[in-house]
Amino acid sequence: MTTTIEFIARFGITALTITGLIGYFGKKVFEHYLSLKVNSYKEELNKQSIEFKNKLEIINYEHQIKFSKLHADRAEIIKTIFKQITILEELVKSVTTTNQGTEWFETQTKEENASKHLIETRKNFEENKIYFHEELSNEIEYALKNSESYISESLGIKRQAKRESTNREYWKQMKEKEETASEKWQNLENHSHEELKRIRESLANKFRELFGVI
Repeated sequence: MTTTIEFIARFGITALTITGLIGYFGKKVFEHYLSLKVNSYKEELNKQSIEFKNKLEIINYEHQIKFSKLHADRAEIIKTIFKQITILEELVKSVTTTNQGTEWFETQTKEENASKHLIETRKNFEENKIYFHEELSNEIEYALKNSESYISESLGIKRQAKRESTNREYWKQMKEKEETASEKWQNLENHSHEELKRIRESLANKFRELFGVI
């Protein structure tokens, strides 16, 4: 009887021990399995993170290339338009200057040249208006409209000068009002030269601001 009890007792201890070992090793296997899954998940996340970072770098690089090209294109357009406006200023000044000789009202060649260049400048500006913000666009448009107005006014003064040259009474009437062609011409020269210079300098400063040189 004692032998049987001892055998059972020994067997019970052994079974308990085996059960404990099974539980222990089972837990370790499960922990190892979880560790492998976690590490695999981390590796996958890290891989995805690297791929995403690489894509962002590619997108950023492509954006920089596009922005650099856009900036270069804009710089070239601004350079061209400013050059055209500077030439236009000189052409309009040649139209409005009083230093043209006594037969200044007999020809419209200078007005025609200035008008032709004005049309070319406006066309270039309209085609590339997208590169300029509203304030700058308005100022360029103001410069073009002013130039057009000065050319038109010059033609009007020439027509008046022709009439004065053939109608003495008309000239006297204008003289009394201090509105003869020569007086209007002098006023046009003074005002146009001063205003065109102011506009050009203002545009130059705004263009410099765009490129960060002031």
